Amino acid sequence: MNNIHATAIIGNRVSIGKENYIGPNVIIEGDCEIGNNNWFGPGTYIGVAPELRSLNHFGKAEFGLFKVRIGSENVIRENCIVQSSVDGETAIGDGNFLMSGCHVSHDCKIGNQVTLAQKVILAGHSVIQDNANVGSGAIVRQRLVIGQYSMVGMGALVTKNLPPFGVYYGSPCKYVRPNVKGISKLQMFSDDFYEFIGLQSTNWPKEVHAHIIAILRDFESEAS
Repeated sequence: MNNIHATAIIGNRVSIGKENYIGPNVIIEGDCEIGNNNWFGPGTYIGVAPELRSLNHFGKAEFGLFKVRIGSENVIRENCIVQSSVDGETAIGDGNFLMSGCHVSHDCKIGNQVTLAQKVILAGHSVIQDNANVGSGAIVRQRLVIGQYSMVGMGALVTKNLPPFGVYYGSPCKYVRPNVKGISKLQMFSDDFYEFIGLQSTNWPKEVHAHIIAILRDFESEAS
């Protein structure tokens, strides 16, 4: 059973699974699909129309064409905004933690087990891959990819794609060192491979585990 606060507003095209908590003054509208066991904090707005100058903001009928898909086991804290899509869908996977005040623009794709700290801004069509961690106040330029097991520092300005397994910070954001803490979740990742972070998958040693190569190729596919 879902726990929906009396002040929440749920549109008639929204599909909601089971055991979700939807807090005070949450708005969910548009063509929106939500899985199970999600937590939406007060004042969060899911499915708001994309911020496009060309959009007819008085044409409410066309707003229903935009899509958002949210998986299960996510925590989306208070005052977050998740815009609906323009030419596909805005997608959030499973087990993610979006802290207060995050802004997810149209057509962004957030994988699984991602953390976005307070007031992160993702511009349109950004891709945040599995197990990435983006620090407070970071800004990600449109159509960029942050690779799996990456860590982006607080206040970073991301202006280029960030390959998997690295720690990045600064303005503009630059590679600093391996994300040792994140990488520790992958038992097949040897310390000997640190020097290859940032290189194309074809330049990694042949003895690298197939799962690591799959992560690199997934990033390269998204970033191409």
